[in-house]
Amino acid sequence: MTKPPATSKLKPSPLEMYDRVVEQILREEANVANRIQWLLTFSGLLFVALGFDQGAVFDQSGLSKLFWIGLPLLGLAITASAFAGIVAANQSKTKYRDWWGDRLKELEKCNELKGASLQGWFPLPYGPKEKDWKKNSSFLGRLSSYGVCAVLASAWIAVGLSLIHI
Repeated sequence: MTKPPATSKLKPSPLEMYDRVVEQILREEANVANRIQWLLTFSGLLFVALGFDQGAVFDQSGLSKLFWIGLPLLGLAITASAFAGIVAANQSKTKYRDWWGDRLKELEKCNELKGASLQGWFPLPYGPKEKDWKKNSSFLGRLSSYGVCAVLASAWIAVGLSLIHI
């Protein structure tokens, strides 16, 4: 049985750490894109199902009522699920960015650099955290994914409310 390598051999270089953080953030970005894509796909299919069955509004059978009440609720549930996944991915990205920011500060304090800034060599993987939301590129970049969920949730609520009054 072989021994594991010494810990000093396992310690990654700053460039390797940076690449790993960027890779993880890119994975989370891909997760957000996939969730939005699936959200739009499912919502589109549900809206098409509503359109195909529009004649059933006047049918008084219990199954038709269940269908018309169930579709908006299902659309709202899918939207909420996608929103939760998008929020989770964005929180992960923030944690990765903050972790890298802490490592960068530690690296700048080491004796070899003598306090030189590494920010130009290793920038934060995405927008800095600003107190003023207008300057916060991180928030503005996430706004579109949150907006898609808000628009679809509003549409499903509007459809559900309109069906109640029919």
